[in-house]
Amino acid sequence: MLLDRLIEAFNEGRFDEVLADVTDDYVYVDPSSGPLDAAAHRALMDTVLAAFPDRRIYISRSAAGDGVEFGEGRWTGTTATGETVTMEGTVVIDVEDGKMSAQRWYYQPPVNSPLRSS
Repeated sequence: MLLDRLIEAFNEGRFDEVLADVTDDYVYVDPSSGPLDAAAHRALMDTVLAAFPDRRIYISRSAAGDGVEFGEGRWTGTTATGETVTMEGTVVIDVEDGKMSAQRWYYQPPVNSPLRSS
């Protein structure tokens, strides 16, 4: 599954490998950013990788179907100030000819965020 390669590459800081498996019209979306093309997504990931050097995504459930892959799990990382950030969420990956054409993340605010109600 592309999802497995995506998570492994992200966790190990090998983001170039993720972008090697995208279509020319690839788009990335999450609650904190508008639609991003591959170059803008790479810039965002450079920021994330620098801000959270120990970041990890743990996928607890996944499934694949006709041109789509899903994953549900948890994202964790530690800031430069030592604060641990944890978010739970879901990723949906559209697949065309074995490559990602879209990656959409849906997640709750971090567990320690004032935006979280409970």
